[in-house]
Amino acid sequence: MIHILHILPAKSLTSDEQSPIDGEAVTGEDYIHPCVERLQNVEQILDKLKNRPAEIPREKDQMLLHSLERIKSVEFDLDKTKRQVAVSIENIEQEILPLEQMKIEPTTNTNS
Repeated sequence: MIHILHILPAKSLTSDEQSPIDGEAVTGEDYIHPCVERLQNVEQILDKLKNRPAEIPREKDQMLLHSLERIKSVEFDLDKTKRQVAVSIENIEQEILPLEQMKIEPTTNTNS
C-alpha cells in the first residue's frame, strides 16, 4: 500500500487568520508540532515495513518449487511426445513412399 504524505503543515494560515508579524506571537513549536506528528507517522510506517518478512514464507516457497517441478515434468513429457511424433512421421513417410512408387509404376506401364 502506498501512502502519500503531504509536506505542508496540517494547519496553514488563511487570509482571515493573523500572521505572526501582524499580531499574536506564534512560537516555533506551533510550526514544528505538525512536522513532528508527520515524522512519527512515517516512523510507524517504516516500522511496519521493517517487521515484514524479508523472505518468501516457507509455504509459498514450497508451492513455487512444486509448481516448477510440475512445469519441468510437463516440459519433459512434451519433449518426449515431440520426439515420438517425429519418429511416427518418419515411419509413415517411409511406408507411404513405396505406395506412391507403386501408384506411379502402373500408370507409366499402361501408357507405354
